[in-house]
Amino acid sequence: MRRMGKECVRKRIIEAAIEVFARYGPRRATMEDIALLCGVSRVTIYNYFKDKNELIEEVVLYEYRKF
Repeated sequence: MRRMGKECVRKRIIEAAIEVFARYGPRRATMEDIALLCGVSRVTIYNYFKDKNELIEEVVLYEYRKF
């Protein structure tokens, strides 16, 4: 099985966060919810983002770039 590159994992985390934030709202969503949806551990998410606030900022930038 091929290992995913760092940018691919980062994108999966952001896309999972978008879905979880839409479902629960950014306040109620947990890093565990996001980790479960994208199939990585919470520790992996924290390797890419220092906290949920940074992830929220990245989600906003990601959506802005798509627009």
